[in-house]
Amino acid sequence: IRTRVGHVVDNEVIRRDVGRLEEQYSRQGYIARVAQARVDDFGVLTFVIDEARIEAVQVEGLKRTKDWVVQRLIETKPGELFRQEQVSSDVQRIFNLGIFQNVKTDLRPGVVDPTAVIVVMQIEEKRTGQASVAAAYSELDEFVFMVSVTESNFRGRAERISADVEAFGRTSYDLRFFEPYLDDHNTSMDITLFDTERRRRFVPGGISLANDQFEER
Repeated sequence: IRTRVGHVVDNEVIRRDVGRLEEQYSRQGYIARVAQARVDDFGVLTFVIDEARIEAVQVEGLKRTKDWVVQRLIETKPGELFRQEQVSSDVQRIFNLGIFQNVKTDLRPGVVDPTAVIVVMQIEEKRTGQASVAAAYSELDEFVFMVSVTESNFRGRAERISADVEAFGRTSYDLRFFEPYLDDHNTSMDITLFDTERRRRFVPGGISLANDQFEER
């Protein structure tokens, strides 16, 4: 505020003060406007500022994913002042789940309070299931058949489950379950069950006529 006590009232200076106030709010990531800048009969200059508070936080676009999977990652709460940095952090956490194609925000006027804003997280889900089949051949293992299946949004809870199986020339399976948020403290859980059996070849330092193959489990 450049207006100073003892100076003659200058409406042009006051207008510039209003612009600087709103610009400073915007630079810090807040939404605010100077509703009034008035001088009373006693020469007191008063700036009336409407700061945008958050009326509600909503999630749109979910079809398979549970709503609470996204809501638990949102730290922006109703009643707080809107701040872009906080909302951007929420968007990044949601996107980091790895199960969404796109996450963006939409700001809408408040219903109860017109000066407030409703933050809407608009989410586009992506395909989270993957499957692959492969075959290989070598002198040691001969023919090997491989199948891999992964689901990154199991039960619509952002849980990951996968299975990798190899058969014939070598036998192997690997089953995995991952829970990203086990509790409110962001504790994760990762469970893996696996078993592998394959043939190896031992190459001695000298020439040997003995069978140099063995099994490893």
